[in-house]
Amino acid sequence: MARAERTRRHQRDMQHSTHRYHKPDYHTPDYHKRISDHIAAALVIYTLLLIFVVTPSFEGKGAAIWPYFLLIVLVAVVILPFRAIDNRWQALANSELSDSGLAMRFTADRIKLWIIAIGIPFGLAAICRLLTATF
Repeated sequence: MARAERTRRHQRDMQHSTHRYHKPDYHTPDYHKRISDHIAAALVIYTLLLIFVVTPSFEGKGAAIWPYFLLIVLVAVVILPFRAIDNRWQALANSELSDSGLAMRFTADRIKLWIIAIGIPFGLAAICRLLTATF
């Protein structure tokens, strides 16, 4: 009798718990995780573009450390808005917004994120080349 009671109790607990074998609901996208993945990838691409596109245009005679210091500053400046986007999606994940509302915001934030990550390095490289050609 005790064994049957334990079995019933175990089956009841398994129905109401998030056991390690519990499968997540794949119909609801996890926008916070997805935007965090985009932020991480955008930060890597941004840093690589700064290293290979912008830094060579800064290199000159006598100022060997200057491009690397500027690289650190430019990465630090971009981390702040990227972190704000991540915090926003952490709050939105707990909100009661509809899936279509979240999908539109996700698309807009993803586009902004990649425009920043790709646009700033190429914009800085263009400005540097313009200044180098002018002076």
